[in-house]
Amino acid sequence: AALHGQQSVVNALLAVPAGKETVSARDRHQMIPLHCAALGKNAGVLMALLPLSDISAVDDKKKSVMHYAAEGGDTECV
Repeated sequence: AALHGQQSVVNALLAVPAGKETVSARDRHQMIPLHCAALGKNAGVLMALLPLSDISAVDDKKKSVMHYAAEGGDTECV
């Protein structure tokens, strides 16, 4: 949902206690949803996840959320 900019799905997940725990879930590349939102250039999703996420988290390539936001060139995400 974060990668593809599905804001309504992200909002629905964040509205329930169990969904709030998913902000720290990692995929096979050790990315958290915040990484995915930055990679997908989804500023709205990124802003929704930001208060609940570990902004210092790095993936298996040692890239932070800021790395993906900057690489994507979307100034709104940076």
